[in-house]
Formats: sequence, structure tokens, C-alpha cells
Amino acid sequence: MEYVEENKRWLTAVRFPSYAPELNPQEYVWSGVKRADLGNYTPPTIQSLHGKVRRTLERRSHQSKFLKGCIAGSGLLTARELGEGQ
Repeated sequence: MEYVEENKRWLTAVRFPSYAPELNPQEYVWSGVKRADLGNYTPPTIQSLHGKVRRTLERRSHQSKFLKGCIAGSGLLTARELGEGQ
């Protein structure tokens, strides 16, 4: 909190409820990955599941449209704030 207090001129801290998945863009990432990339995937081993998840997240991390959609879905930033629709 000391950092926030020292930088309050330019920094806004937002406290989330203890459990609010609809406000967490990471939940949208996992939802998209589970539905689109891991749906109907039956790994033969836990290691193969681990590898598939890592590869999928690495690939998704370079897809700005997907990531911006996850942020926009949370409602934390508008499309304009994300550089869309200008």
C-alpha cells in the first residue's frame, strides 16, 4: 500500500471483491483456452496435458485480438481504451 500511496498522483488502485471472475481477464483467457483449444482433448498422460496447455497459452499470448477481447469482456477497459474502434 505504501507504493500506491506514494504514487497516487498517477496511479489508481482498484480493489476487487474476493471472488469476481467476471472482472478478471485471466478467467476469460482460461475459458477461451478450455473451450476452443482443449475441448474434446483427451491427453494420454499428465505431461502431454501440461505440454498442450503451455503451447496453447504461448500461442495465445501473441494473439492481441484474443487478449483484447478477454480484457474487453471483463469490462475493465473500453474498446477505445484498448485502441479499438478509433
